[in-house]
Amino acid sequence: MEGEFTFSIYDKSLNFDEISHMLSTVPSNITRNGELLAKLNNRQAPFDSWHITEKFSEDVAPEEALALLIQKLLPYREQISKLKQQYETVRLNAYLRSDYGQMGMDLPPETVRALGELGLGLSIHILSFGGVEA
Repeated sequence: MEGEFTFSIYDKSLNFDEISHMLSTVPSNITRNGELLAKLNNRQAPFDSWHITEKFSEDVAPEEALALLIQKLLPYREQISKLKQQYETVRLNAYLRSDYGQMGMDLPPETVRALGELGLGLSIHILSFGGVEA
């Protein structure tokens, strides 16, 4: 299994510099409203987005990557609370990908408590490529 955890902020118009300053970090990725997302179907971004991403793979457990991202965010819980009031969507996403249909991860109590301290839930997105071992 591989994937990433992403702290994301979405709205029609974001102040990217202000967010970076408030969280004392450079985003992993930003997308601007109207930016071309897919050339094939001419799909454009419907809003601005700002992201910090922590990836995991066979070498890094998902729980480890999530804990690392949470530790980066915890010192900024007050700023995150302000961002939640200022912008439409502020959330933590989990993107899990595997060649097989069964996958999972654990959320230990300390991780759940830390998410609560941040005032964030965890949206989980699973993509399986449907491979089956014979």
